[in-house]
Amino acid sequence: MRTLTHDGRGPFQLALKSDAPGIVDIRIGDDATASVTLEPLNPGDTVAARLIEAATAVSGDEFRVTIPGTPGGNTTVVQDRSGTHVTMVAGTVTGSMTGVTITGNGNIVVGGNVVNGVVNGQVINSGGIVNGGGIRATVRLPRTCDSVDVDTTSADITTSGELRTITTRTMSGDIVVGTATEAAQVRTSSGDVTIGATPAASITTMSGDITLLDLAATARLKTMSGDIRVQVTSDATVDANTMSGDIRLTADQGVTVTSKLRTMSGRIIDRTNGGGRR
Repeated sequence: MRTLTHDGRGPFQLALKSDAPGIVDIRIGDDATASVTLEPLNPGDTVAARLIEAATAVSGDEFRVTIPGTPGGNTTVVQDRSGTHVTMVAGTVTGSMTGVTITGNGNIVVGGNVVNGVVNGQVINSGGIVNGGGIRATVRLPRTCDSVDVDTTSADITTSGELRTITTRTMSGDIVVGTATEAAQVRTSSGDVTIGATPAASITTMSGDITLLDLAATARLKTMSGDIRVQVTSDATVDANTMSGDIRLTADQGVTVTSKLRTMSGRIIDRTNGGGRR
């Protein structure tokens, strides 16, 4: 285990970049200073221990933490209701593939069984053996943190507490944001996205569901394969698009919603402004 700390106490921004698979847990609260604690997902994982030792931190107006990954990258094949998707990081495909769409990142899942890649932040191979390199990053932030920017290759990201703004990018992983009081911007190639509350959201996922529980102003939401669910609590504009999935839009009583909802294969259920099922 290793803890990296920010040496400032005034307003600052967090920038976390991780090329290692794993889990990122962020909480903002009454902490006096910012800290990022890194530990292997599996006790005794020497690969993860080396990556943790090589991690760097730079303090100042921006608290920048960088975690390296293992060389070679990962390849992910996912079969879902819309077909087969292949995602790759830093690898090479040779030979031929039929009926496969390459979208870009890390696990191999065939027939619902993972045969190679990252599951719950752990790297496994075709024999079901856990390989090294998975890291848990526990982030604790004071309320003086102005914004959070997280960029990962393959990790689940969870936040709790009231962040002002958050930007997240991950090639593969689920993202759960508690509250962003100003704005939330999320990008993932493969994973579900859930946001508790925010006035403004911009969310894109290639394969995954999008859930927005409390929207107060504007949202631009797009998924290639997945359902979209939005609850509006104040007058707002919603632009939602899914290629394969349902869209459900609801609002508190008396709230006015301007919406543009599109799906190629699925239902649109609009319970706002007298909307209905399409």
